[in-house]
Amino acid sequence: MKQIIDKFYSYLNDLADSYQKLSVLLNEKIQAVHTDDLPRLDEIIAEEQVYQMIARGFDQNAKTYRDRLGLEGETLKAIIEELPEEHRPRFREVHARLSMHLNESARLNDSCQKMLEVKLHTVNRKLEEAGRPPVAPTNTAKPKPGIFNKTV
Repeated sequence: MKQIIDKFYSYLNDLADSYQKLSVLLNEKIQAVHTDDLPRLDEIIAEEQVYQMIARGFDQNAKTYRDRLGLEGETLKAIIEELPEEHRPRFREVHARLSMHLNESARLNDSCQKMLEVKLHTVNRKLEEAGRPPVAPTNTAKPKPGIFNKTV
């Protein structure tokens, strides 16, 4: 059981590191949008896909660890509270770190989305002034909640 707990901890720690790296990338994206650096923006969007794949796999991975450990929690926080007492402090620390980086990434992503919407509005206004049809907005749908979205 300790081996599974250690692997779960390592997985969560790696996930927190990934979200920290995503925050750096999103700061670069904001700068690319601000400076209209379209080649760099294309590169960043391609790099973001790696993080999207990591995030998509979290729910299933967390459920797998939960089941292998014989736990019942529906959220990461609840799962952590069901772990043996001696493991909880380090899991609480990684949960706090993950939460911080996830919230930062969400904040940066929202900022970038708003900047893009403003730029799209400006482009559409100029297109309309020139008598051309506007550009359709991009999909801004939010992801469906899962164990990951509810927990942090």
